[in-house]
Amino acid sequence: MLLWSLLLVAGIASAGQRRAEPPAPSPMDSMTIEEIRAYQSYFYAAGGRDPLTMRFPTDRELGAARKSGPLKAPTVEEQEAMLTAWLEDITAAIKDQDYEKAIETATAAIEVVDNEWPPIKPEYTRLIRMNEEIRGFQRMATRLKNQQDITREFVSLHLRVDGVVWSPTDARAVVNGKTLSAGEILLSERPLGDLRVETIEEHGVVFQFRGLRYRLPVEIHAPPGASELEGVPVEPLPPS
Repeated sequence: MLLWSLLLVAGIASAGQRRAEPPAPSPMDSMTIEEIRAYQSYFYAAGGRDPLTMRFPTDRELGAARKSGPLKAPTVEEQEAMLTAWLEDITAAIKDQDYEKAIETATAAIEVVDNEWPPIKPEYTRLIRMNEEIRGFQRMATRLKNQQDITREFVSLHLRVDGVVWSPTDARAVVNGKTLSAGEILLSERPLGDLRVETIEEHGVVFQFRGLRYRLPVEIHAPPGASELEGVPVEPLPPS
């Protein structure tokens, strides 16, 4: 019964129900095919998970279900449950560095709130705060995904600091076999300033690439064929 209750809550946490919920059947393991299909139809109309397959409906299935009738505005309790579920999914995706999933979830949530819900009343301060948090996480995930994409591109350049000849007044670095000074631009086919040596330090080089800064130590470089950031000693530095 606990599992069934959780499934029912997941179905309610959706864009809104379209018709009266079928009478609650017996536990899942003793449901008939007819009962399962009735709940599938109901959960599809609500935009929630299929209680049989535990997946969300496809666009085609959801579109067919929506023909059953006009949306019914969710209650305040349903809105809070939906916002809570969205926030949990978004924050979990950000924690896993799956920023694309976080953006998609936040974007879908914002579309439902803006286009399918009535305006949230000012007195429901908790709902307003949760709604604002979702939008803030969307902006954060977008920024982090952009940084992640740039970092992966930087790693794919396979830059290697072979050595540094350093002094406070005149420092040179050998990058991929080429001797460079601070301020010099690498890869001439790229736009001016897209990749350049920002500063040369005693034990490494700080590069500027597409608005982000990266430090590579001497003789440390991204291994050929690296497609992920794990194990690669390259991290964006804070803005100067």
